Amino acid sequence: MAKIPNLKAIRDWVESKRLTLTNSLLATQAGVSAMDAAQGPVIQGQFDEINSKLVTQLPNDVRLITEGSGAGATYYVQLGADAASKKQLGRRARLIGTITGNGSVSCAGISGYNKLNINDFIVEIASIGVTASYYRSGSGTGDSASGTCGISKSYNASTGVLSVSGLAYSLMAGNSANYGKAVLSATAKIYLV
Repeated sequence: MAKIPNLKAIRDWVESKRLTLTNSLLATQAGVSAMDAAQGPVIQGQFDEINSKLVTQLPNDVRLITEGSGAGATYYVQLGADAASKKQLGRRARLIGTITGNGSVSCAGISGYNKLNINDFIVEIASIGVTASYYRSGSGTGDSASGTCGISKSYNASTGVLSVSGLAYSLMAGNSANYGKAVLSATAKIYLV
């Protein structure tokens, strides 16, 4: 007597061997893709589309630049055609000095210091010290004054010197016989980015 095949078992076996599409790629099961030569252009097209969207969707004429390839590739971001704005991605800010009051930090010991520009530095206020005194004579009348301290920085690429001003400020109120004086002295940390 002929044995009747188990149709369900045959169907399950055939189903397990069928290739399906997952994310436009061949797969025998979800998450496990079987690659053939036809997939290369499909995958490359997907990468190209992602890269194109990334570059075209960056704001303010920002460009991504790749130098090298593979594990040795270095990535940079640059604003338009301005080569001076080119910054390496993944580089961390590095503390290069601390100053109190107006002053300068020498960067001449930094490799490539002559290629740096003012946008390569961050000045962080670390602390502010205020000394105040008031002198009164005769009438006891007084005066007051206020002001704002504006921090500015400049960099000389040929000497490698970063100068910071606006960290010290002196304010006087009154006249020569009756005055008050306040002196502000801030300490700043200087970072290279």
